[in-house]
Amino acid sequence: MDASGRVVRYNQHEQRLSRRPAASVLGRHFFREVAPCTALTDLVPAFERYAAGGGELAVDLRFQFPFPHLPAPRDVRLRLRGFASGEQRLAFLMVEDITEEVQAQRLRELLATLVAHDMKNPLTAIRLNVDLVLRE
Repeated sequence: MDASGRVVRYNQHEQRLSRRPAASVLGRHFFREVAPCTALTDLVPAFERYAAGGGELAVDLRFQFPFPHLPAPRDVRLRLRGFASGEQRLAFLMVEDITEEVQAQRLRELLATLVAHDMKNPLTAIRLNVDLVLRE
């Protein structure tokens, strides 16, 4: 993005993730036209401070992103970084889909809870294992 928030580059990874061709995004204001849902995060104020000449830009956050082509929002990790190109202040936003990572973490936590419960009450685990053996 340039200092005004307009998209100046849009890579193929982002095109695949969003299912939007570069032509539909380039030149448009990212926070207002491309992904207005991000306006509810810390990205906009941090970007505006940076664009106005205020220091470094480094924002990392997790966010549920409602991609228009998907039935439910996806968990994404957003990383916004500022950099200079000559006299121009630019920003780079990386969007990483971490939905499967988040789901795996939830399953690990559920499994840990179930194992802890079974360790407290081993008869439940024994009964379940006997039921499984009897079914076979």
